[in-house]
Amino acid sequence: MEYVTKENLNIIKQSNEQMLSYFQSVYITKLESLQGLKTESFEIEVKIEELEKTKRLYAFKSNDSKSIFSPLSPNPASENEKSRVIDTQLHDLYGAKAVLAARIATLEQELSSIQEKLELLGKAATAIGTLSMEQVITDKDEGQTEDAFAYNAAEEDTTPHGYNVLMLEEFHNTQMAHMLSHFIKDPLLNNQNKQEVLGWLLNSDLDRCRVTLTEIQNNTDEMLECIDDLINRLQHPIDMKQPIWMTLDDFITKYRDDHPECVIEADIDCPEPDISIPPIIMITFMQALTEIFENIFKHSNANKVTAKIIISNRLIDVFINDNGVGIQSDYLSTSKWYSGLHRLHEAIYLLDGKIKIQGDLISGTNVRFSFPVNQVPMTH
Repeated sequence: MEYVTKENLNIIKQSNEQMLSYFQSVYITKLESLQGLKTESFEIEVKIEELEKTKRLYAFKSNDSKSIFSPLSPNPASENEKSRVIDTQLHDLYGAKAVLAARIATLEQELSSIQEKLELLGKAATAIGTLSMEQVITDKDEGQTEDAFAYNAAEEDTTPHGYNVLMLEEFHNTQMAHMLSHFIKDPLLNNQNKQEVLGWLLNSDLDRCRVTLTEIQNNTDEMLECIDDLINRLQHPIDMKQPIWMTLDDFITKYRDDHPECVIEADIDCPEPDISIPPIIMITFMQALTEIFENIFKHSNANKVTAKIIISNRLIDVFINDNGVGIQSDYLSTSKWYSGLHRLHEAIYLLDGKIKIQGDLISGTNVRFSFPVNQVPMTH
């Protein structure tokens, strides 16, 4: 199986950006031409209206008519000649108007076609971003594949934990950079281009103008959601002043509310209600629980989850069981090297703890991990 490399994704991205820039330039050029043709057509309509009024006012075609400005009878030959001149002018103007109308219709069709291409290219940019999020290779050696990384990560005897931790940290940074680039920077540039087009649309196509404004607003809303997501990822929104047992109770309640189809039983044993947990341990602990519960509801197809959590000033001990489809014994070697389960193992290792995950179709999946909490804060 061939994998999409970072280099190939960059080539696709650059090609898409160039095509997007080209069609945006063509769109603006044709929009300017359309505006010029519509202005010319409007001027012709004004001239036609003036000639029609003149023709009706003097009634040149009637030999019995008199000019309202003269008591004298008009000269029939002279008036007929003026009538013929106006008719000729009107004929030419109506012909020019028809030619302009055809050119305007053609340009509007071309603009509509280009707009569809721009929308497709915009969707392609989003798809490329999503693809790179899932498949981009972060290793400096571009010849390696994700399977190779997964295999190396599974060789715990030969690969130091420190190497895995550094790799996961680098991947996390790559994810953040990707999100900033593809879900914030690119939409901002897209909005900027649409704002440039908006000036022309205000004078030529109000319907398209309203659609473009809606697109800009939707892009802005999506960017705000992405920014909120990034802030949550970076700040770890945990109330450190709240007792740990209360934080855990809120955590369980949220999953019960989000998954009413599943019975969640939780026993939180915290003999010292006001126990103080170092912030970094608290953050890592809650991230570990989140990873486990997210995996349960994504992959296990369970309808019952049981959790037992014991917290003391010496140790945090956790046991979680779900009655789902179980987990393969070689899950570390079959999952991607940067998967949540790999992150979970390395996080517990960094806390000087132990973790064991096993299961089958009968007993479901059992997760057991523990780590000490009497850590000494680092001093500078």
